[in-house]
Amino acid sequence: MDNLTVQRGGIKLISWTAISFEIKTDLIFILRDEENENYGYTARSYISSLKDGLLSIQQTGQPPWQDNAHIHIVNMTEQWHEKHGIWVINWPPCGSDINHIEHIWMILKHELY
Repeated sequence: MDNLTVQRGGIKLISWTAISFEIKTDLIFILRDEENENYGYTARSYISSLKDGLLSIQQTGQPPWQDNAHIHIVNMTEQWHEKHGIWVINWPPCGSDINHIEHIWMILKHELY
């Protein structure tokens, strides 16, 4: 995979999934933005992953959660959500005691490692 990078002896991948009582998506990988001069993760690459995974399962009244990572809150991403009628719950990127996503990741990491 061309989109893998090695950091501190490991491979860095960014992914997301949607989980609810009724729906579960596959694990969606965010690919690096080939148009970016640093070949990094950008709003374009994040939106591309949302097109692949979120649009097919998005239901009115079930807003997705995301933290306040830069690619989540830039104008391009917010405009994309608005264009598709998606209202998003933004959670703080830090402070795992109030960020439900961090609790879930902690459980998954414990199970995997």
